Amino acid sequence: MTPESQVSLSLRGGNEPLGAEAYDDLLMRTYRRSDGQRVMMTIAYGRNQTQELKLHRPELCYYAQGFEVHALGRRAVHLSATRQLGSTALLTRNRSRIEVVTYWMRIGERITENAWQTRWTILRTGLDGRVPDGILVRASTLAASEASTEQELALQQAFLAELYSAVPQSTRRLLAGA
Repeated sequence: MTPESQVSLSLRGGNEPLGAEAYDDLLMRTYRRSDGQRVMMTIAYGRNQTQELKLHRPELCYYAQGFEVHALGRRAVHLSATRQLGSTALLTRNRSRIEVVTYWMRIGERITENAWQTRWTILRTGLDGRVPDGILVRASTLAASEASTEQELALQQAFLAELYSAVPQSTRRLLAGA
């Protein structure tokens, strides 16, 4: 696996129909800084989030692709001086690489911290007669060792703040909710 390749967000097996996928749009890019450090970014958008069809949490996707997954807990991502949100940090490892991950999910207007909150938000919005959209924002970096985990998370934090400041207000709302 080359440093540029990313873990797929699909949990779909070879026999599942294409319609079983939870994403309407998917953007996967690798950005390289002037000092050579790389940040892999994925933004996955699903127009209709339902109990049966919703965004996948990255820990499930990494695990399904043979990675060991270690939760590093909830972390605040400071997107700007006035905007921060909760994210999940992961340390993943397989035989060929160590990858540190920061991600959050927005369902409707809410950043959901876990699977239960995601389900509750979908149910609550449904009781109001609406089907929410959802977005997954994931940044990850390859680490030389587990000892550099905090450095990698700081790099991702800086990248996400720069991304947030570079996009229009409408995109900021799409990424992080109201």
